[in-house]
Amino acid sequence: MLFFQQLRNPVTDPIMAIFSISCNIGFIWIVLALVLLVRKKTRRHGIQLALCLIASLIVNNLILKNLVARPRPFTEVEGLTVMLSRFADAGSWSFPSGHAGSSFAAAYSLSKSFGKKGYPAWIAAALIAISRCYIGVHYPSDVICGALFGTLGAVAAVYLWSRCLPLLERKKLI
Repeated sequence: MLFFQQLRNPVTDPIMAIFSISCNIGFIWIVLALVLLVRKKTRRHGIQLALCLIASLIVNNLILKNLVARPRPFTEVEGLTVMLSRFADAGSWSFPSGHAGSSFAAAYSLSKSFGKKGYPAWIAAALIAISRCYIGVHYPSDVICGALFGTLGAVAAVYLWSRCLPLLERKKLI
């Protein structure tokens, strides 16, 4: 964790802050899902994205965080200072990273929906995950596992959605 702290500088600090803040409560991905829901042509992709985000929320934030109950690194690591202290909730658990989970779930959903056009979401997801270690609110294992469980939740959500979609389309519900 102290390694990430040593990387901080005036150039990368605001970039990492923007990436981290953009995904508070999954904001950037929720907005994107809502945008996709507006047009009939992309509505099914918006629903899929929302389902993937919900799956990540359930697995990472509701189940695993409470089961593992790992304290945040800035409360445990001697000499670690947290960047963006107003966003650092020492009362919330560290493992796994919900930011990484929702971001990788969204990246999976977008790449399934849009193929190569969805690939930039993987880069954004990786930067969001790294930003969480950089600002000092997650251990690397938190973001790695958050990304893994978020992706696995998204795989399950996409599979279930693909099984339901033909029925919904036949009934003209989508």
